[in-house]
Amino acid sequence: MASYGIHLAIANKYLDKHPEENKNEFIQGTIAVDLAKDKIKSHYTGTTDHSDLRNFLNQKVVLSGYVKEKKLNSSYERGYFQHLITDYYFYTEFFNKNWIESVDYTEFKRVMYHDYSALNNYLIQKYGVQYPLTIGNFESIEEEPEIIKEDAIDKFIEKMSEINLEQIYDQELKKVNEKIEER
Repeated sequence: MASYGIHLAIANKYLDKHPEENKNEFIQGTIAVDLAKDKIKSHYTGTTDHSDLRNFLNQKVVLSGYVKEKKLNSSYERGYFQHLITDYYFYTEFFNKNWIESVDYTEFKRVMYHDYSALNNYLIQKYGVQYPLTIGNFESIEEEPEIIKEDAIDKFIEKMSEINLEQIYDQELKKVNEKIEER
């Protein structure tokens, strides 16, 4: 998953572009995914086998699982869906494919959490990230990120803040309906 800081930075930028959203509900939906006791269910995760890191990351978020169960009728639901879309793209497009193939899950996780801590102050300063009381504050370290560099995360945050949630939802729903029709 992308860090709370990354998710909140994306939510802030998205909300700037969509003033019609209820800010508090959207933020609550954004963080609810990672606050759930069962993150496998909250992320609609496919395979949980870490032995093939690329396959695991491709299955970490299955968007069709969400559209089978939920609608986008509220700011909370749109915040939740944006979180899932962000994680999906984070895991499937953000990281260099050669690097993913060169590390195992343990190393991947170590680097990610190091970089989250290394980026926290940057995200707070640049994007006005404020951690809700429900999640508390997160460690910030004065080190350079190993993989998640500031310029790359800026581009990712911008891309994710511009997504059309309804369009992606409709595309996923269409895929689900086509699979049902094939049966």
